[in-house]
Amino acid sequence: MKNNASIILTDSSGQSRDFRIVLLQAAFSDLQCALQSFSSISNYHGYMMKADALISILEVVDCGSVGGFDRENKCVHTTGIIIYDRFLTVLRKYDDEQHIKPVAGFTPGRLTIGYKRLYTLREDIPYPTE
Repeated sequence: MKNNASIILTDSSGQSRDFRIVLLQAAFSDLQCALQSFSSISNYHGYMMKADALISILEVVDCGSVGGFDRENKCVHTTGIIIYDRFLTVLRKYDDEQHIKPVAGFTPGRLTIGYKRLYTLREDIPYPTE
C-alpha cells in the first residue's frame, strides 16, 4: 500500500525524515518506556497517554477518526492492550515496521511479546467480589 500521507521534515542535523515515521518512532519509544515503568503507575500512565496522543494523530491522518476504525486497515487484536494494538495497526498500514529503530533492545516484535505478557498478568489478577 502506498503512503499518500507523507510529510517530509528536516531534523536538526539536516536529514530529511518522514513525519509519519517520526510519530511512529516516538509512540514506540513511549510504549517501550511504559512497559519498562509498569511498576510505577504514574510513569506508566504518562507514557501511555503520550503514546495514545501520537497514535491518535496517525489515525486521524489515516482515516479521519480515532480508535482503530480505519475501514481499509482494520484494527489488529494482537496483545489485548488496546493502545498497543492501535499502534500495531497504524504501524502496519504502510508496512512501516522496518523503519522503526529498536529502543533499549526492543523491536516492535519483542515489545508485542511484552504487551501480550502484560495482558496475561492483568487477566490473572483476581477481582474482589462483594
